[in-house]
Amino acid sequence: MSRTEILEQIKGAEAAAKAKVEKAQADQKVAIANARKDAVARIQKAEAEAQSKFESTISAKREELVKSGSKTIAAGEGRGREGACCSREEHSEGQEIP
Repeated sequence: MSRTEILEQIKGAEAAAKAKVEKAQADQKVAIANARKDAVARIQKAEAEAQSKFESTISAKREELVKSGSKTIAAGEGRGREGACCSREEHSEGQEIP
């Protein structure tokens, strides 16, 4: 083999190696981009699930408060009706109004 042929083989091997490296780098960029997309999708899904759970919990607590408030109002109205039998003036000064 002549020196020229050896140099051409070296140049060919270097070009092939460079092409493989460039392809590997391009594949790596694609893999990283896909991994980022997957990560974003998982994060968004987790955030959506957390938001849904939060809204569900808030809704349940609001319903509990409404029921509790309704019971309290009904109890207050009942006590008000019981005490509505007479006016304030009918009670003597030292006596407590029910």
